[in-house]
Amino acid sequence: MIVRIVKMKFNDKGKLLFPEIYHNTKPFILQCEGCKSVDLLVDSKEPEIMTTVSVWDSEDSLNAYRETELFIETWSQIKQFFIAKPEANSYNKY
Repeated sequence: MIVRIVKMKFNDKGKLLFPEIYHNTKPFILQCEGCKSVDLLVDSKEPEIMTTVSVWDSEDSLNAYRETELFIETWSQIKQFFIAKPEANSYNKY
């Protein structure tokens, strides 16, 4: 299993819009083959910092999701709100 953690820092508009975008896209992400879960975390001291944590069957399923229209459209929609480069890391779950 792969755990994908993506940390993002948003401007004021993104801080307001991203939770709604996440809420609207989460059900579709969960329908992607190999997706076990996806969660949104908001930093308790810096609410403009948000992190998604998703669990996938394999790196292949994660990569297949990253090539979907859903991912491409969502990423292009949110990247305009970043005020720092997102940090993305994948981990093997034991």
